[in-house]
Amino acid sequence: MHIKIKIMCYNIQAKWCVTHFDIVLYRAPSYDGEALSYVCKLVECLSRFHSSKYPNILLGDINFPKLNLINYCGPSDKIHQKFLSFVIQFSYHQLVTFPTRESNILDIILTTESSLFSTVAPDLQLGTSDHSSVRFELSLPANFRLRNDLYCVEWGVKLYSLTHLLTILEDLV
Repeated sequence: MHIKIKIMCYNIQAKWCVTHFDIVLYRAPSYDGEALSYVCKLVECLSRFHSSKYPNILLGDINFPKLNLINYCGPSDKIHQKFLSFVIQFSYHQLVTFPTRESNILDIILTTESSLFSTVAPDLQLGTSDHSSVRFELSLPANFRLRNDLYCVEWGVKLYSLTHLLTILEDLV
């Protein structure tokens, strides 16, 4: 089975400062019935990982060229509306305001705390990518440290299928 959505989670905690929870994700560009199922699972997973206690940051490539997350509008089909409803429900703000592939904003930095970012800007494409890179700076104190004991299911740069993540989350609840 080809995984059409990949997700990586990590938590950053700055000593004497706010912790924030970050999720990096990728959604393949498809719009069929299977794509709707994946988006529903994605939203379920993101909703479970969402923290009301800490700022949240979603980074990645969602491949929704017609979805305008700056003005919270887009096509009325179930796939786009499911993701848009999640963004609105949890008060995320899109910080990428420039095209990242051709004239489309496909890449996201969605956050519940915009003040954590001092810079978000386009950068050169990496390797053979057809997307512009997104350069950003987080406003963190110099004494921050990474933690892996709050929400991470396993530490490291690992990609999980949504089904696997949901199974792990069920075990934690």
